[in-house]
Amino acid sequence: MFLALFVVITVIHLFFDLTHAHSAADATQVLLMPPLAWSLISEWRRSTGGRPRPALVRLTLWALFFSWLGDTLPRFFDSDSDAGFIVMVLAFLCAQVSYIRGFAPYRHRSVRFHSRGWMLFYVVALVVLWALTVPDAGVMAVAVIIYGLCLTTMAIRATGVHLLTWIGGSIFMLSDGLIALDAFDDSYHFGQQDFVVMLTYCVAQLLITRGVLATARETVPQDARAPLTA
Repeated sequence: MFLALFVVITVIHLFFDLTHAHSAADATQVLLMPPLAWSLISEWRRSTGGRPRPALVRLTLWALFFSWLGDTLPRFFDSDSDAGFIVMVLAFLCAQVSYIRGFAPYRHRSVRFHSRGWMLFYVVALVVLWALTVPDAGVMAVAVIIYGLCLTTMAIRATGVHLLTWIGGSIFMLSDGLIALDAFDDSYHFGQQDFVVMLTYCVAQLLITRGVLATARETVPQDARAPLTA
């Protein structure tokens, strides 16, 4: 039920983004992460008989909470000021750190240890993003560097958790990269920026949570598992 609610709200929100209904898009954006978090909680409880949530699930829930803060808190600041953007960056930085901590036990399965080619891809993507954004970031340059490093670390560690988290982490990196380009690259312009950013953001969070749930269930004895529903 909660997962279906997340999908419905996402579709509505994306429609508002596509039609540039900014007030309605702002109102629906704050509703996105709660049902996704509740879907993770309820499916873990249902599929494991209410067993205690492992650190991977708990830290993913924290990441979703901080993501919700990043979606919500900027609404309380003047749109013409930088304060809202800074608060958003700080909230999503906390989300990335939560994901990094949650994915840490699976880092030995990540591309860092098993694929030089994929590691090079992520490193090059980060360097290109820094090259395009840091020179024009001004006082935010340090924040851009730190956030980019955390974002890339999250994406790399996500590759060791599950295929879905691998894809989701990479899409999250793309989504936040588009935000950085829009904020700090004067030559960047994309007419459907909000729509593409939110589409990739929602897909990324959905894939990450589904991968986390699938991997966390591996810690549950086979005979105690209920079927994993969509």
